[in-house]
Amino acid sequence: MKIKKVEIQAFRAYDRVENGTFDFKLGEEEYADFISLYAPNGFGKTSFYDAIEYSYTNNIDRLLKNKNNKDIAKSEKIISNNEKQYILRNRYSNSDLDSFVKLHTNKEDVVRNISIPRKGSSDFKFDEKETENKYFREVILSQDWISGFLKEETPEERYKTFIVYFGDQELDKYYNTLTALLSQNEKEIRKLNEQLKGIQLEFKYDGDKDILSKINDTIELLNKKIKFFNRIDSQTSEIDILDLTNSITERISDIDFEVARHQDLISDLDRLIIGNEVLIGFKQFKEHSDNLKKLAEKQKELSLILAGFEDLKKKKNELASTQNLNVKLTKEKEQKEKILRLFSKYNDTIKRIKDKDKEIKSLQSSQETINKEISDQRIQISKLEVQISTNQNEINHINQIVVKLPEKEQNILNSENLIKQLNKETDLKKDELEKKSKNIDSLEIFINDLSNALLNIENSIFPSEFDKNFVKYSELLQSHDRLKKKLEEENKSLNLVKQEAIEHDNFQTELENFISKGLSIINDKKTDICPLCNQEYKSYADLADKVANNKLLPEASNALLNRKNEIEKNVNDISENIHKTTLLIVNSIKKDISESELKIQELKTQVLNLKQSIADVEAKVENESKRLADLRSSILNKSIKEYNEWAKEQLEKLGEEIKKYQSDLTSLKDKIKNNEEQSQIAITKIDLSNKDIEALKNDKVVNEVGNFFSENYPNLDLDSKYINEDLSSLAKTQKEYQSNFERLRNDIELNEKDLGSFNEDSLKQELEGLNSNIDTISRVTEIYKIEVKKYTDLDINTVEEEAFNKIINDIKKSNDDKISDYRTEVKELNLLSQLKENVLPYLKFEENKKIQSDLKTSKSLKDKINKKLKEEITNVSEHIEKQIKSFFYEDLINDLYKRIDPHPDYKKVKFIPDFKDNKPKLNVCVYKEDESDKFIIPNLYFSQAQLNILSLCIFLAKALNAKDDKGNSIDCIFVDDPIQSMDSINILSTIDLLRSIIANQQKQIILSTHDENFHNLLKKKIPSNLFKSKFMELETFGKVKVNQ
Repeated sequence: MKIKKVEIQAFRAYDRVENGTFDFKLGEEEYADFISLYAPNGFGKTSFYDAIEYSYTNNIDRLLKNKNNKDIAKSEKIISNNEKQYILRNRYSNSDLDSFVKLHTNKEDVVRNISIPRKGSSDFKFDEKETENKYFREVILSQDWISGFLKEETPEERYKTFIVYFGDQELDKYYNTLTALLSQNEKEIRKLNEQLKGIQLEFKYDGDKDILSKINDTIELLNKKIKFFNRIDSQTSEIDILDLTNSITERISDIDFEVARHQDLISDLDRLIIGNEVLIGFKQFKEHSDNLKKLAEKQKELSLILAGFEDLKKKKNELASTQNLNVKLTKEKEQKEKILRLFSKYNDTIKRIKDKDKEIKSLQSSQETINKEISDQRIQISKLEVQISTNQNEINHINQIVVKLPEKEQNILNSENLIKQLNKETDLKKDELEKKSKNIDSLEIFINDLSNALLNIENSIFPSEFDKNFVKYSELLQSHDRLKKKLEEENKSLNLVKQEAIEHDNFQTELENFISKGLSIINDKKTDICPLCNQEYKSYADLADKVANNKLLPEASNALLNRKNEIEKNVNDISENIHKTTLLIVNSIKKDISESELKIQELKTQVLNLKQSIADVEAKVENESKRLADLRSSILNKSIKEYNEWAKEQLEKLGEEIKKYQSDLTSLKDKIKNNEEQSQIAITKIDLSNKDIEALKNDKVVNEVGNFFSENYPNLDLDSKYINEDLSSLAKTQKEYQSNFERLRNDIELNEKDLGSFNEDSLKQELEGLNSNIDTISRVTEIYKIEVKKYTDLDINTVEEEAFNKIINDIKKSNDDKISDYRTEVKELNLLSQLKENVLPYLKFEENKKIQSDLKTSKSLKDKINKKLKEEITNVSEHIEKQIKSFFYEDLINDLYKRIDPHPDYKKVKFIPDFKDNKPKLNVCVYKEDESDKFIIPNLYFSQAQLNILSLCIFLAKALNAKDDKGNSIDCIFVDDPIQSMDSINILSTIDLLRSIIANQQKQIILSTHDENFHNLLKKKIPSNLFKSKFMELETFGKVKVNQ
């Protein structure tokens, strides 16, 4: 996948899409493989990478990595009173502007829209789960990664950084969990061993080992009577024994209570038969029951007579009430008949009031019409007065201008001449500005060529003496070339002498061996004839001396050595001259660069002054143009003659209009006067009618009828039919009252005759005493019944005395038997209490045996877990180690690293993960090519630039092998500011490496930089006419420079 175009709108630093479109198009169907984006820091380079990453992954990794970002965003939201929070969307963009990122690729287009958040929410979730297409992160290299990965102070921190950026975080979390579990498990095993040692000291018991069976037999015997106690076994604890003690005590207390209760019960049963001062006996109960029956009959008789007296009182009260109601009805009837007689006069008065109301409404309607006419007429008068005033002002204005016409004519002419003069001055200054700008461009190109020459000279590449910028250095360059050629010739001679010396040394060695063997022969045989040349000498000694002191070989060696020294001296002298010549060239170039930079600075100052001067002149032109426009506008953009003619016509027209307006004004004022008189007449008539209505409404009949209806018929209209209906109903009610009165009077006479022989007060007193006696006897008998009911369900009203006594005595015997059983149980409980004291040591012994068994079982299980955990940790660490090694393509990294060659000795890189303890480490090591077993850690010895280069190579190796989820290669790579702290040689090597990747690997590289010199160097090293490259800039915050 390669990117053809990126469109960004209302996202981070970018506002409108026309300023945020990055088009990588080169031709009709061709797109750039190398893009360099230059912008100063803060112009939006990072926002550009954020947009690409967000469009493809739905997340921004750098915002997620720093956990503080989420807290900072939360604080910001609180401070802003939970307003909408814009993290992705440009907060300064218009709210109607859609926020989106569009990624046009050679495979498919990707569009990601950013919706406006609700109040109190954010448009970015800080949630890793939102991420899509995580593989895309492998091709984005940020400044943080370049400077961060190798700079970690410890291998542990580097391992964590690797896991965060590229590793399997879930697997790492699993590994950490396993190591934590292993540590905890080993801690628990040590604790179990300590506990096993301690339990051995408590294995001692000399008591009765049958104690369990004895105590359980006793418990079984007790539980047959009541299920109260649990059996004792080896699992029983001290707490269980304490519970048993409490249960025994509790049971004995319960038995004591039950025995006392049954003894009290027997006493209560004796009392039911014979009675005492509190409770009657059975015989007294029978006597009281017979007496109650007689008293109840007498009570019924007295109650009937008293009920007759109460009925008589009720009827007398009803009779008096009926008489009172009849009187009230009579008064109501008389009042309503009176109101009915007044109704005819009331209706006449109401009709007169309505007629007056209609008359007033008619007058008011007429008055409103007149008032509206008056209002309209006054508005017309105001308009006419305004129009007259406007026309008069216009006449005055035209007259003033006509007076000043000669002056205005001269001012216009002066202004036009001044503008022409200023425009001419501006054109001259712009020509001068263009010349100076071209001089600056020429000097900058010259400085750039000289700077590149310096970089090349460092690599022993010297400029051509025929290049126009280097003609002035031709003598030095020619001298350098001559010295270089001479050096090459001397080096060839030196190599020949060295070869000759080597051959001579070999010959000398062989000859020395030959002479040595000959001398051995001479010494062995003591001969005077040379075995090497057959020449005869005076004696053996003379021959031996001649052979041993042969001078031929040393003389030849010395001659070769002298020639070699002489040539080497020449080489050193020539090299020194070359170095001096190079220094002269470099210093001359640097001097020219410095002088040119001073010239550029001087020219830029002049350009700045010219621009300011042009701006000042253009401001004058603008001000004078505005003045000229105002002057021409004041005479309506006409000529002086045209304006004079127009003014004359306009003044005549305005005068005629004023005369017409004044005539209309007089007519309207007359109409208003007439309407005001008509309005006053209507007001007088309305006042008179209102007074008549008021007098009619205050009429006595109207008030009396109205008040009557308000009180008696508040929710009905004033109509006589309601009164007629009520009078009819009153007559019927009075008739019913009269009939009821006669009936009540007859009933009262009969009742008084029947009760004449009785005294009501005496009867009440007798009944009261009777009721008191019945209550006393009933209370005593009921108490006795309740007491008997506690012990038997017999109906004691019917049972005979002998049968009752037998039943009570049987209940007493049953309670005596229960008391005897309880006392037997207490003896057994006391035995259980004694046995319980002896069982506790035995249970402690059994408990220790069980604890020991449990500890051994637990330890055995934890030993197995320990083994499994170690095996799993080994498997996981091996898997992570394989993952790390598969991530770091060492061969490719070494190949890339070798091309940049940042270090003179350490040229090989190796990644060594370490899982020997619970803190995983990732060691990045470098070594010499011929010493692969001697590693060093680069952090300790490498410069900042060397570390950055190593990080860059690691990333590029990963990015070159990046694949999507379907196994397809990702052919685009994003690099942000890759040359931090690098020197010129490393920068050139890095450019060569990037150029090689786009040419040989068919990858697309999108690179950003804040360094303009680096951007310009890229233009020269990866020119658009030789490579598919494009160079872009941000001209200001969030704005792509057009025409790139």
